[in-house]
Amino acid sequence: EGETVTGVAYARPIANDVYSEITLQHKALDENGAHVTQVKRNVYLSLMPTFLTNLQPYFSDKLDNCYGRINVFYRTTYSPDSRLNIADNCSSVVMRITPMFPFDAVPTGVDAKDTVLLARLNADDGSSNCFESCKADGSGCKQGFDALTKQGNGTLRFNTLSPKCPDKFKAFGNRAKYAEVTIGISVGGNIQNEKNITIRVLPDNRYKSVYVAPVLTSYYMKSGTLAGAGGPLGTQGEDVFYPQLWAITNHQQSGKRTFYVVEGASNEDFKVFHGLNPHFKVEFTGPGTKTFAYYKAPGKRMIVYEQ
Repeated sequence: EGETVTGVAYARPIANDVYSEITLQHKALDENGAHVTQVKRNVYLSLMPTFLTNLQPYFSDKLDNCYGRINVFYRTTYSPDSRLNIADNCSSVVMRITPMFPFDAVPTGVDAKDTVLLARLNADDGSSNCFESCKADGSGCKQGFDALTKQGNGTLRFNTLSPKCPDKFKAFGNRAKYAEVTIGISVGGNIQNEKNITIRVLPDNRYKSVYVAPVLTSYYMKSGTLAGAGGPLGTQGEDVFYPQLWAITNHQQSGKRTFYVVEGASNEDFKVFHGLNPHFKVEFTGPGTKTFAYYKAPGKRMIVYEQ
């Protein structure tokens, strides 16, 4: 109470200048219960950025010379070998995912009226099924790269939550994965003047999406008296007893998650779930925290797997 909480949001419209409602919310929980402070502002977003922000590109030009956007043009008035172009002659764009946000997108624009553009995979590490093409507002997403060939403004999204995205590229636990594809854009499938663009997805695993930790540590009895956690153990007459109260906190900002709590021998290294008998499963449909009681049998340890 009495603390000042501030926040800054940087945003840019995809196609047109717009008004947008920005919400800043701060939640806290203490001995007096839950506290929520919320501020809403209706702000104007302009395509022309203000110099007051002094923003620097997140990625270097060597990684992203498209500057976070892909614009494709076809000009019939140009010479045949120069009619198809990607703005700024860029060839590489980067997306960034984290365990908390295992998806990212870049805006796209195609200006090629009365011309059929086609996209093909020239290089694929297996992640191509994780890419989706959406409308400019991010809705109506479909698997594939139509956002690079369909007339108008759109969005190209890398979505590890897609059921068609291979497990190899999904974010599990606190690890997101690297992905890379190269797309060739051509007129009617004629690859003679095809333009290539490489799309890289860089994982940033500094920000964790799941925490598993005890909420209530072991209780113990001494001389028949019940005492709280934190006392020194090992003295004659003390007896530790369970269960402990544990919590699983999910910070992933979208999608469903399922965790299995199992028990294995304390001296064995379990890297796969197969063959272990789960005590129970914990399911999330969004961010949140769930608690459970766990009694650790002698010589055993708790293991948590994500489905």
